[in-house]
Amino acid sequence: MEAAVWIAIGLCLVVSIGLLSKKKK
Repeated sequence: MEAAVWIAIGLCLVVSIGLLSKKKK
């Protein structure tokens, strides 16, 4: 169960970072 939570958090971080990088460009 905890593993799934960490994976979900990781995906959220990756998506947020991707959106920020796109906005900067």
